[in-house]
Amino acid sequence: MSDRRRLADLARVEPWLHSPLGPAMTSRWTEPLLLHAVTRWYIPLSRLWAMAEVDDPALHELRPRTMTPGKLDRAIAAVADARRDAAEAARRWEDALFSSGCRDAEALRQREAERRAAAHRFNLTRRYFLPLRTRLASSIDWAIVPEADVTARWQAALANPQIAYRGLPPANPPQQSASIAGPYGEESWLRFPSPWLNDTVLAHVYTPAKATDPPTLIYGHGVGVETEQWDGAIEEAAGLARLGVRVVRAEAPWHGRRRPPGSFGGEPMFARGPDGSLDMMAAQSSEIAGMVAWARATSGGPVAIGGMSLGALCAQLVVDHAKSWPTALRPDAAILCGTCDRLDAVLQQGTLPLAIGLPQALALNGWTVQGLERWRPLLEPRGEPAVDPANLVMLVGRFDRVMPYAHACAMAARWRVPPENLFARAQGHFGLALGLVRDPAPMHRLAEILRRLAG
Repeated sequence: MSDRRRLADLARVEPWLHSPLGPAMTSRWTEPLLLHAVTRWYIPLSRLWAMAEVDDPALHELRPRTMTPGKLDRAIAAVADARRDAAEAARRWEDALFSSGCRDAEALRQREAERRAAAHRFNLTRRYFLPLRTRLASSIDWAIVPEADVTARWQAALANPQIAYRGLPPANPPQQSASIAGPYGEESWLRFPSPWLNDTVLAHVYTPAKATDPPTLIYGHGVGVETEQWDGAIEEAAGLARLGVRVVRAEAPWHGRRRPPGSFGGEPMFARGPDGSLDMMAAQSSEIAGMVAWARATSGGPVAIGGMSLGALCAQLVVDHAKSWPTALRPDAAILCGTCDRLDAVLQQGTLPLAIGLPQALALNGWTVQGLERWRPLLEPRGEPAVDPANLVMLVGRFDRVMPYAHACAMAARWRVPPENLFARAQGHFGLALGLVRDPAPMHRLAEILRRLAG
């Protein structure tokens, strides 16, 4: 079996989760291995891959003596070729599904299959840089924004959070693509200009077959997770379409087709320090508001929001701030998975930030604990939820060392999440996401709530 085929097969995780190995893959004992895989393999290879994408001269300085200059040049050329193929496949996909008026179901399915396969091949070119993995001084291209610049940009929002977390109807309503048949029902995509960033939001929509006024879940992914760019990527929320719930999976800022060249998925959020986190949260909250408006305009069913990890952090800020938003933009329910309400604890105690060196990078660029504390009101939910606590579902890991369990429980208590809606599992952070595929009970609980709200 070729290296390409072997890596492609390993990317298809879901069958393993439903095998006898599933419990071991999601247990607390595999959490250190998963953290090591992410922070010592995937992220460094992604940084090298991003450098190759823009032919960064610094990449050549990392070449070990065992790797000839010609071999590195060929690796960089392979990345460029795969990138061109992926961009061309994405262009043909967008033309077919959004612009051409094509309604040939087989042709549309073929364009989506080609787009995803080309993106998958491009992602797999990371493997060419295995010999350089341990030569990086840092796996993040740090560009920490100084505290004075953050203050100049965000001071007004600190005094009035509605500047950052604004519930405004979208100036340009989302455009929906043509539909294709998929394993969860009808699949289509939304695109619309981000109200916050100068780019285009893309979201994958899974609609139950023959649905009339279905409820909707707008669900965000974790940092670095790019399900639209991998063949066979796990989808912990899409299965709700089989229970009659329309699911909208948006690509977060700086991920997937929104990724700036020369970075990997989500890297700018870490690399820029607090400024990156503030932009991520403000952008995604405004984009969620736009998708809630679209959901209400296209269905009479209730609307839920939520996410895993980063997706939950953004969704809970919407739940916090939407109390002052127009009714049409407020969610009716929420599901928050792998989250907590203390971003300072995540930074100081979280195994992922510690492993990538974020606290050290901040300190080297003049940030103090006191300076970081100042921005907590813009990064954490502080008030009462905008939805009835009976309609809040939470999934937390008792051994979560990325989003500390104690703070997750404190948040659930403060927001009065009912016991039947709180799922606490003997898993770590990465195990939670995998475990939700294996045992989707929290998702099923949300489906029950949405059915009740639909009457």
